[in-house]
Amino acid sequence: MQQRSGSQAYAQTVKLGGAPRETEARALTEAASRLFRARARPDDLKELNAALVFNLRLWNILIADMIEPDNPLPAEIKTNLYNLFLFVDKRTIEILNTREIEKVDALISVNREIARGLA
Repeated sequence: MQQRSGSQAYAQTVKLGGAPRETEARALTEAASRLFRARARPDDLKELNAALVFNLRLWNILIADMIEPDNPLPAEIKTNLYNLFLFVDKRTIEILNTREIEKVDALISVNREIARGLA
């Protein structure tokens, strides 16, 4: 299976149509699925790295969109999402440095919960 970057996957998901919230939910679900598959194969560092990078790129795209001046989200939600992004970023770096695969569970959970809230 060919790996796609977060931005490529997000663009592909956008092409599928639907409201932006649905698109974001699908993208987060895809990232969670990749992380889950990597979690199940802890010895496959290539898959783990690809899933982590994909997830982090997706979060970067979501945050970049969120900070646009015309983004209608309330300030409190933007702050909460930005704090989640900081957590995702920090946790990703931790996993890349320590290879503590169990720490992926938190990233999977965050993505699934946000996707559930968007759907």
